[in-house]
Amino acid sequence: MIRISHTFDEDAFIAANRAMWERRRMSPRNRWLGYAFLAALPVGLWLSLARGMHFTFLAIIAANLLHWVFDWPLTRAMVRRRFGDMPSAGRRINWEIGPDRLKVASDDGSGGEFSWEDLIGAWEASTGFILSQPRNVTHFLPRTAFASQKDLEQVRQWIGRKVKTDKRSQDG
Repeated sequence: MIRISHTFDEDAFIAANRAMWERRRMSPRNRWLGYAFLAALPVGLWLSLARGMHFTFLAIIAANLLHWVFDWPLTRAMVRRRFGDMPSAGRRINWEIGPDRLKVASDDGSGGEFSWEDLIGAWEASTGFILSQPRNVTHFLPRTAFASQKDLEQVRQWIGRKVKTDKRSQDG
């Protein structure tokens, strides 16, 4: 049984959302959307110069800026705003992770227990693990909460062996 504990503060919430954002950014759909925005630039320039459609060209530039430059800053601002509405904001989260079950409880007594098979997806990000359940329920296990590298490796192995992922979890 592996026990970890961490405070669910704004930094942890932003780190978890950043990991999910990075995963969505790497999805094929998102990549093709970005390439389509880039491909639209010369078309928009031609429309602007040849047909006087300046607003169209400006809209294409704005779409590229939103997609390539301002996506994470805007997402981070929205995530920060949502943090105060989280029921577990600022609370201590305690996990008991075993080969068959995961148990989570916050310092106010709320929490739950579920099996590895209840997860529809799980992946490791640079800041920790994201565990996905049905109905848009996600859990974040920060890397810094693990007491040892051995515990971290054990959770990594359980995820690899026990979590059955489907298409929804792969696309983020």
